[in-house]
Amino acid sequence: MTFACSTWNFTEEIENGTQDLPSVVAEIAGLGFDAVEVMGYHLPSVDRSALRELRNHAEAHGVSICAVDARNLRLGAPWPEYRTEIATMELWALCAAELACPVVAVFLGGFDAPEQRPAQLARDHAALKECAEFAERRGVRIGVENHRIYLTKNANLDPPGQEIEDILTLLAHPDLAGIGTVPDTDNVFPRQYPNLTPAERRFTLDAFARLLPRAVHVHVKVKGIPGCEPEAQFPAEAVAGRLRDAGYDGAVSLELMKPALGPKRDVLAANLEVLRTACNR
Repeated sequence: MTFACSTWNFTEEIENGTQDLPSVVAEIAGLGFDAVEVMGYHLPSVDRSALRELRNHAEAHGVSICAVDARNLRLGAPWPEYRTEIATMELWALCAAELACPVVAVFLGGFDAPEQRPAQLARDHAALKECAEFAERRGVRIGVENHRIYLTKNANLDPPGQEIEDILTLLAHPDLAGIGTVPDTDNVFPRQYPNLTPAERRFTLDAFARLLPRAVHVHVKVKGIPGCEPEAQFPAEAVAGRLRDAGYDGAVSLELMKPALGPKRDVLAANLEVLRTACNR
């Protein structure tokens, strides 16, 4: 396995101009990570020469770019919105190819009423098929992250675990055989892992494990520094065990549940050490 850090963790610095993407890449390398996951909207340019320069910059610092996060938000019903999001995902696939990055992570679309779910899943299917074919021709794979609970924002409308079923059902279609998953250790309940009951935590880990056989990239959520508040930590041994059981050998990327408990760089470095140790047992 390789261990990565998402540029999502440095969104505030990039947005306020105190750091640019190259400096974030250098800092992630300095923290001891093997790879960088880039939010597509953090790329300062999609010009081919600029992307190659970023790729060379990362390689010079000893890290690879392991995923581009599309951060598509809806894949919604209005036709212009739907086509715009597909075009954006295909743009990130072009960027990923220039960055020698193997994966573009995408979301399913949300919906606002239970009767809208079948139509939304049909749109998801069509969009994933189109984007996967486009990406595959450029040596890039699409991976679907479990994230929809934040789009519907209603556990009664989209109960915990339903998205996992929908992802697995969609990816069982033969024309989506080339698509993978991006399992996230959180993103099952609207409340974050530190606020879940023991039963909900077990349910979340089981959902994570169900997506691992098709995983092309993995997200692990972190919040605090190991040793300070156990309820704020992802369960390192349990996550590592599930990764081993699935035979997963790709990139595992840390994402902060914000606000971080403690200085973010300390939180990231400490959790990297804990996760790497657990996975290497």
